Amino acid sequence: MTVDHDSGSSGNTPLKRRAVLGGAIGAAGAATLGWGGYELLNKPENSTAAQASEPTPLSGPTDRRKLEIAILVAPGYWPVDIVSAYTAFGMMPGVNTHLVWKNTDEVVIGVPTFPTRPTTSYENCPHDLDVLYAGATSSTNFEDTQTLEFLADRGARARWIAGSCTGPLLLGAAGLFKGYRATANFQAVHLLPYVGAIYSPGNVVEDRNRITAGPATGGFEIAVRLIQILYGDEAAREAILQAEYAPAPLFNVGTPELAGPELTARTKARTAPMIGSLQEVMKRVATRLHVS
Repeated sequence: MTVDHDSGSSGNTPLKRRAVLGGAIGAAGAATLGWGGYELLNKPENSTAAQASEPTPLSGPTDRRKLEIAILVAPGYWPVDIVSAYTAFGMMPGVNTHLVWKNTDEVVIGVPTFPTRPTTSYENCPHDLDVLYAGATSSTNFEDTQTLEFLADRGARARWIAGSCTGPLLLGAAGLFKGYRATANFQAVHLLPYVGAIYSPGNVVEDRNRITAGPATGGFEIAVRLIQILYGDEAAREAILQAEYAPAPLFNVGTPELAGPELTARTKARTAPMIGSLQEVMKRVATRLHVS
């Protein structure tokens, strides 16, 4: 994990993005097993606060407000970017997790088909969010005025702004990534300058209160990092264990560097039309944002 704070310092952790989550998606049921009563830590910088060695039964942070987390589920979104983050956040006590869209009508994505019903409309989404999160979506959303206005409004006050795959580009289209270091899907990192972002290599890239990752495990790794910041180290460790997150891919080709030039070129060729279309949209976004 590449961690960039205001000071510009960086560090590494053992987290690796290698393959699909598997365990994290199945871990949704773990919430029914109960969770230790971790106290909510309201100071973002306190990521190493001591936790009780034997957590008490779950009662929730009754003396503090609940965390408000909004996850965008715009048409065309990719489930792999959303489900893992939603699972990790949903297992934590004292969290309101909102699946947000313009309305609460069912959203159906294209490939693969994954019908989803948003829980919260833009209008009813809390104004002050702890986390605003977006993954990959259809390129039409990059020029949807209502969506961009919602992201810009909530992002202006959000404690953390997070995105995986091409989610950082969408958040950037709302003006939220100018001057911030970020990453994205390896096929789309060259588009980050169109929103004023600065590409930084790494599984998870953190710059001040912006945190980004590429797929497929990026959503989970972002969520675990934010759990560490908001709840402490032990809660993050337990989240990893609850999900049995120990990726060991069938083939160790999960990055262009590991895959080599031939496989990388073949993979890029399959998605070239989609990326090319997105690039045309990003050019118009750059003009609107006055990004040179």
